Amino acid sequence: MNIVKNKRLFLLVFAVSLSLFGAAQFFCTAANAQARRQQDEPYLKFLDKRIVELGDIVRGQTISFTVRFTNGGGGILEIKDVGQSCNCTAVEIEHKALRNGQIGEVKVSVDTEEKSGQNAIFVQMTTNSPRQLSIIKATFNVVPPKR
Repeated sequence: MNIVKNKRLFLLVFAVSLSLFGAAQFFCTAANAQARRQQDEPYLKFLDKRIVELGDIVRGQTISFTVRFTNGGGGILEIKDVGQSCNCTAVEIEHKALRNGQIGEVKVSVDTEEKSGQNAIFVQMTTNSPRQLSIIKATFNVVPPKR
């Protein structure tokens, strides 16, 4: 009787172990496949902060800043479109197609002539990566010129 109990316990433990091993292997294989797929796909990776705080700016000044990015995946990262939230903002991109590891820059200039108080502008970059939209935000406070 004791041998039968031990045999049943052994078979139960063995069956559970096989199930857990199979599930672990399945999830590891699925995770590896996803990681391989992600390595093959381009993606925009920012090298600098995406939220830029510019502080106090005197009205009438043009403020400029640069944000660097890279292709953190495989294939060619294509910048398909660039938009800005305000007509006061001009955007330049050095490279619109980047190989893996290649670095690009977004140069942003904001004319503060028509601004006052707390402000935020946004730059949207649409790419061919699975996460197609990437956004840069700049905040600043426009103060009147000193007289």
